[in-house]
Amino acid sequence: MNRDTMRKIMLGIILFSFLGSTFTLAILYAIPGSPPGKTTTTNPYVFENPLDQAKENEILSGDNVIVNFFYTSPCPVCDEAEKTLANLYSVSRGKIYVVRINTEINTLYSSSVGVKSVPALYVKGTTTELLNGSPLPTELKTKVCSKYKVQPAFCS
Repeated sequence: MNRDTMRKIMLGIILFSFLGSTFTLAILYAIPGSPPGKTTTTNPYVFENPLDQAKENEILSGDNVIVNFFYTSPCPVCDEAEKTLANLYSVSRGKIYVVRINTEINTLYSSSVGVKSVPALYVKGTTTELLNGSPLPTELKTKVCSKYKVQPAFCS
């Protein structure tokens, strides 16, 4: 082989390697976050992405409530709403499942349930209800407790 042919082969290999790594990085960063319904914390009651229908049905069949918390970062009002939700979650002792949904990443899901602004809480139980803004602790507790078939102890 002559020198010109070797140079072309080496340039081809370098180009192929560069394009391959570029496509790999593009695929890795194309879909941010974890798969739907996957917990990214050690807490089995807190999810970081929308749940699939089968998981929702499984949770709701046990007379639990799912609270989808829609937020963006940074958002001081969202932080306030999340603290209110965290306080209610801590007293519920596993009767509330929290799904944290970043509206910047999950735009289609957010709009499909009617979220137009953040923070928003979409409460699912025996019925569903969308709460916009940062609810007061008593308001959130009343809304969540109204979604159970049989009210758990923390609701009284």
